[in-house]
Amino acid sequence: MTTARLISYVVVLQVLVTLGAFTVYGLGAPWLLFLNSEQTRYTLVQTLYMSSITELASLFLIWRRLQRAQYTLRALDLGSRAFELEELAALSTIPTHVVRVTLASAILAALSTLPSFVRAGGVDLVVGMDLFLLLVLVIVAAGLPLYALVRGAVSKALERAPPDAAGESLALLERDGIPRQHTLLHMVAAVVIPLAFVAVGAALVTHARVRSAASEARVDLAISLARAVGEDLPGAIPDAGRGEALRLARAEQISLRFRSIPAPYSVRPEEDGSLVVTVPLSEQHAQVTLRGGSGAGVIPWALLSSLMFLCLALWGGWRLGRALAEDLSDAALQVRQLGNERVLQGGSPIQRPAWFRPVAGLGRALERLADRFRIFAAAQERAIEAREAALRLRGLLFASVSHDLKSPLNAILGFSALAALEPLNDAQQESVAIIERRGRELLALLETILDAARVEAQQLTLVRASCSVRAVVERALEKADDLAPLGAAPAEVLLDDDIPEVCWDDARVAQALAALLGHARRLSPSGGVRVEGTLDMGAVELLVYEPSGKFSVGEVAWLLDSANTTLAPRRLGGLALGLGLARSLVRLHGGALDVQEAEGGGVVFRLRLPIGTAPPTQDEPLTERRGTTTPCPILPTPR
Repeated sequence: MTTARLISYVVVLQVLVTLGAFTVYGLGAPWLLFLNSEQTRYTLVQTLYMSSITELASLFLIWRRLQRAQYTLRALDLGSRAFELEELAALSTIPTHVVRVTLASAILAALSTLPSFVRAGGVDLVVGMDLFLLLVLVIVAAGLPLYALVRGAVSKALERAPPDAAGESLALLERDGIPRQHTLLHMVAAVVIPLAFVAVGAALVTHARVRSAASEARVDLAISLARAVGEDLPGAIPDAGRGEALRLARAEQISLRFRSIPAPYSVRPEEDGSLVVTVPLSEQHAQVTLRGGSGAGVIPWALLSSLMFLCLALWGGWRLGRALAEDLSDAALQVRQLGNERVLQGGSPIQRPAWFRPVAGLGRALERLADRFRIFAAAQERAIEAREAALRLRGLLFASVSHDLKSPLNAILGFSALAALEPLNDAQQESVAIIERRGRELLALLETILDAARVEAQQLTLVRASCSVRAVVERALEKADDLAPLGAAPAEVLLDDDIPEVCWDDARVAQALAALLGHARRLSPSGGVRVEGTLDMGAVELLVYEPSGKFSVGEVAWLLDSANTTLAPRRLGGLALGLGLARSLVRLHGGALDVQEAEGGGVVFRLRLPIGTAPPTQDEPLTERRGTTTPCPILPTPR
């Protein structure tokens, strides 16, 4: 769901749920509260007024809140990380904000209908309070599905957040204890709101029924009193019972007024809860005012009993929420400890059984996952041990047979050199040159393999001595000629004049630099390869440019890792192994070798070596730090 669709979806949900709640209130209030026709008309008008005010206020505030989150939502749509953690955490508060704004707007709109100058003439304060409480119940009950639906939509948007950002945001919320607080509040709301709807609703219906029955009884009493006092009864004594009726009227605080003009029958409730009943008589009418007895006394007891019931529900919801929060905390701890050594060894981080069945099922699933992690970790540990043993064995093998491998090749190269001294025709000279060139290429490859094996076997020794950087580069260029294809253009060299003498193993640095140059010249035989050298804060920085662009920066960086050289493409030959050895040799000098994208295309190798003696870098793998070095005399600090 895109940003625009999410905002529209939240707005439409709020409108539908809110209008649905007001519709239920407007149609159900007359039936539940036993309202007369005048009160029913007032309720419908009141519903239209309150729904309009609620929607105008709540939609304005909700729209502003969603507009503030629009930038973060768009970043999530694009899969970008261009947002703050607080902004991501603020997205989770949108459902709560929507429900709060809706409830507050509806309650304030309902409160505005309670003053006497707003209510209709047939609606007294007691009926107004009944209507207000019923609206609060309906709108609060509608808040539950509204929250659930908006929470589902926002959760789908949060699922698009990068895993690292989502984890950091959750850690930020957990640091403030917000998830635990929300769990408690949500459980309390889930328990209290439905029970409140039943308890307070039952009290309101009971009160409405009592009020209706009391009103009917009072009207019947008013009619009987008016006729007993205002009309002569047939018989020998026309005014029989009139005195008794007057005494009853005074005892019940009923006032009687007779007027000599006829008037229709009517019942009008007053603001103080009294009823004014107009009773038509034969040639006049009586106006009977009945005070009290509207059933209002039922409200305090009904509300008190409902309040006690809600307090019990609140306590129960709090206990359930606390138990659920503890279960979820234990489950989250179990997830975080899946890679913990104690769990991998068979220990369980759960200290008590879960109260809730779904959380208990999650715990059992995590235990099964931990069992699989243990099996995988054991297999991985055995594989690592087997690989290290194989590497050590390979290194020992190559290191021990290096003389036996190089002796025949040296004989071939020696005899080819002697043959080149003899008088030969052109074809013979070309053949001898090919033998010598291929032999030197094979010798360089063999030396690379043997040196890599020595690094693995911890048998490579650096012999440091004062040397010139220019001499090292020239030696590397000579070695690179054996690795480059026949006819490849030479590399261009640009070295600053202020580079001082350095303390390196010139043969090993030249070997590393030759591997980089050979790789560059093989990929760019037409030219463009160059070496630049500068002095930078007590270190020499050598840049080797390879302009072909046949390999991306990621692919070349993968080749620089000595662990990947055995998986290199076959078209690279032994150059891939040479790149891995080059990084190992540079790190043994305390330097660094990485690759970057060149400005004009292609890649550039960045080789940085300290001028004097430095320990091997600590960020390299153990197999690349192996080897020993000999001390170097202290060199003067360059100015």
